[in-house]
Amino acid sequence: MIGLDPEQPEATADAQRLQLVAPGTAVLLLVPALPRTAQSRRALVEGAAGVLLKDVQAPALIAAVRELARGGRVYDPRLVLDVVRAGQSGPLSRRELAVLGEIAEGSTVQEAAAALSLSPGTVRNYVSAAIAKTGARNRCDAIRIARECGWL
Repeated sequence: MIGLDPEQPEATADAQRLQLVAPGTAVLLLVPALPRTAQSRRALVEGAAGVLLKDVQAPALIAAVRELARGGRVYDPRLVLDVVRAGQSGPLSRRELAVLGEIAEGSTVQEAAAALSLSPGTVRNYVSAAIAKTGARNRCDAIRIARECGWL
């Protein structure tokens, strides 16, 4: 068991290092609170065999350790629900996400258009639609929102 702050970038790296040093080790992360961002939640689920809140009751913790010993996985239900929701694209279409992804990587409108086989005007329209659908102030804010929601 490892106590971690899920908002710290090294949180899941510690769990992954432990698995490299001791292959087959089931890592159970005890976190102080549910992570605030979808990306953090997803990283936790990907980096450990189990994730529970630190306030877990003793009987549930014992049951979790037993399940891990049997080779199973154990996650706080609230964490799993958020990860499943985050895996969905939310209100944005595949194309809007693709355009935001290109822009997020530093592409200009023209470069994004070329990469996605679209016209620059169409790229601008997709960016505008993404801004409107997310309630963002601008394209940078739309990218931030999409990342925090786990859509990008």
